Amino acid sequence: MRRGFGLFLILSVFLFSLYDLRQGSTLVLRAAGNYPVSNVDTGLGYGTIQFAINAPETLNGHTIVVGHGIYYERVVVNKSISLIGDSQETVIVDGNGTGSVIKVTANNARIGRFTVRNGSNGIEVAGSNNALVTENVVVNTTNWAIYASYSTNCTIRNNIAANNTYSGILVTNSMDFAVSDNSAYGNGGYGINANSSRNGLIEHNDAFANYYDGIGLSSVSVNCTIAGNNVFNNSIYGIWVDSDCAGNTIYVNNLVRNVIQALAGNLTNNWDSGFEGNYWSNYEGADMNNDGIGDTPYSVTGGSIDNHPLMGELYHFTAFRGHQMDFITNSTIEDFVSFNSICTVRIHISDKISNQTSGFCRVRLPHSLMIQPYNVSTDIAEVTFANYNLRDDGSSRWIYFTYAHQTREVLIRGTPVTANLSPIIEILSPQNETYSSSSVPLNFTISETTSWIGYCLDGKSNTTINGNATLSDLPDGTHDLVIYIHDSYGNPEASARIYFAVSAQQVWFLFLEILAGVLVALVVGAVLIMRLRRPRPKRPIRKAKRRI
Repeated sequence: MRRGFGLFLILSVFLFSLYDLRQGSTLVLRAAGNYPVSNVDTGLGYGTIQFAINAPETLNGHTIVVGHGIYYERVVVNKSISLIGDSQETVIVDGNGTGSVIKVTANNARIGRFTVRNGSNGIEVAGSNNALVTENVVVNTTNWAIYASYSTNCTIRNNIAANNTYSGILVTNSMDFAVSDNSAYGNGGYGINANSSRNGLIEHNDAFANYYDGIGLSSVSVNCTIAGNNVFNNSIYGIWVDSDCAGNTIYVNNLVRNVIQALAGNLTNNWDSGFEGNYWSNYEGADMNNDGIGDTPYSVTGGSIDNHPLMGELYHFTAFRGHQMDFITNSTIEDFVSFNSICTVRIHISDKISNQTSGFCRVRLPHSLMIQPYNVSTDIAEVTFANYNLRDDGSSRWIYFTYAHQTREVLIRGTPVTANLSPIIEILSPQNETYSSSSVPLNFTISETTSWIGYCLDGKSNTTINGNATLSDLPDGTHDLVIYIHDSYGNPEASARIYFAVSAQQVWFLFLEILAGVLVALVVGAVLIMRLRRPRPKRPIRKAKRRI
């Protein structure tokens, strides 16, 4: 019986090893909690980031989470995975001074929440489509903090690129990229640049205290938009556009105290949107018609013209239900709060300059946020002047008002109308999980009637649909999805962004594992039954010898 039990143990160990020796891999430890790096889809733990990526158990679409600590590695992400740190403050990847610390070569990869340091490049995206680099801090590199080349649909968002020997963020030889909500400062070269790239968006970034320029375009970069950025205190240029770059639009940026505010490469680039330009801290024009726009153009170094210079700095806020609001003001806005229940937004202001006596705000109010009639007041009185019909483009209304500057609180009230309240969009499928098929159902609900419905998959162009649909031919990897609609009044609205993954190979591994488990269980059972049924041989009876 002991021998049968021992055989059972041996076969049981073999059974479990099948799960860990797939495709000839070496045994990996399953207790992820005891190891700093884990695959959340398989539950396996690893000692290093690269081991976790290279493991045959790690498939396209999986998520690898990296725990607190310093990892002295140069990581290559060659699978379509999400590589996520617990916290950018406590998860540090150190490249030991050479090479790219994290290099992404696979499509549909996500890199987030790391501090990356001590490399030639911090995070490099090389020939990768649909990559997302987000919530990282990259410091002490010798070339570029974040570098994307020969890539399509790359998004670089909410990162800090600071105090690097050469430069902060570079996108080169790429198209359809977005660089948004990053901070690039203290770099020895430039802050954020795009070279030989097209159809890009650089918006809502802070680029300051860099040596060469805050934001730049060069080497035949075309059809790019630079909007809503804070560009200040850069040693040479605030915004630099090379002479071979054309068809770009630069507007509603704050250019403050740069040695040369901007260099316009040629006359084919637009330095305003047609009704709003940029804020230039050295602009000396007046605003006699009270609209927040300077009455005379601003001359950009290099010969271009900003026809609609802003009289105050731009502030960008998100109100209730995700609606975006823009304030152009000569005051400092200390905070912003929106109150959905009473259709009101509140700001607190302070002096922009010493002995300031008056202030103004030019505000863009989306129709889907609130509609007229509007009312603006301060904590001590009504505003001194208000124009509630400054401009209307069909989806937003611009208003303008002035106030005595001893005020500290400003309230903007609108009128909620049921037809103009934002509809609620709920995505039922896909959800935040991994699917084993390349076809995933798209099911959703909308709280009111619509005039148009579409979806955006992985940042590509919108696809129009009439209702629930199927997302077909999805490649393995991580995907993101947003549903866009126009309500019956034409107001646009978007759902929350959903992240999901596809791993069509996963079902085959699961099938093989189950099959192997069944076969081994049958073998073990058969062996035990045979052992139990086998008759035991009788021992011969020995006669005791008679003593004489």
